[in-house]
Amino acid sequence: MRTTRTAGLLTAAMWFTVSPCLAQMMSLGVKGGLTVSNVTAEASGTSIDTDNRTGYNVVGVLAMEVSPIVAIEIDGQLVSKGFRISGSTEGITSGLDLLYLDFPVLARVTVPAGPDRLLAARLFAGPSFGFRITCDIVPFEGQTGTGVCDPQQARSLDVGVMAGAGVKVGRGAGGLILDVAVDYGMFDIDETSSLSVKNRALVVSLGYLFPII
Repeated sequence: MRTTRTAGLLTAAMWFTVSPCLAQMMSLGVKGGLTVSNVTAEASGTSIDTDNRTGYNVVGVLAMEVSPIVAIEIDGQLVSKGFRISGSTEGITSGLDLLYLDFPVLARVTVPAGPDRLLAARLFAGPSFGFRITCDIVPFEGQTGTGVCDPQQARSLDVGVMAGAGVKVGRGAGGLILDVAVDYGMFDIDETSSLSVKNRALVVSLGYLFPII
């Protein structure tokens, strides 16, 4: 009985000692910014030219530092993607508007290390899992309305790879962050067509990390 009580006291003491350290190693954040998206399109081995689409991103960040340099960061990212196709006449365009809820799981390296750093570089990479929310067909100029993608054709899940770099201004786990990342989709947008179309995006975001105390 005494042994059990002693073990319980030691466990509680260790928890109260370690938990502040764990809290200092975690941070929450928000980011948002500009997304420039396009696709790689190929049919029967022939590439098809498409134009960029400009959109937005809104990101929630959960980060846990596993060492003074390395951290694991999980983002919840609402991001617009898609592409445009320009006709032979200037200003005549069509395209595809996509909206995804992406969850990148990133390994992040921050240098230089140390809680007293004021300015540091951020390097990160990892897989990204995207769930399509909307898919709209943009009509050619002069046409009315916006078509909706066939749910039987438009793939609802996309798995990709995200990598990027940025800077953080602020001491400790918190501070102002500016990130630039590239996102490469691995799945075809259309599940049924012989045309291979995969998402590509450049994501620029500005935000702030708040240490969890």
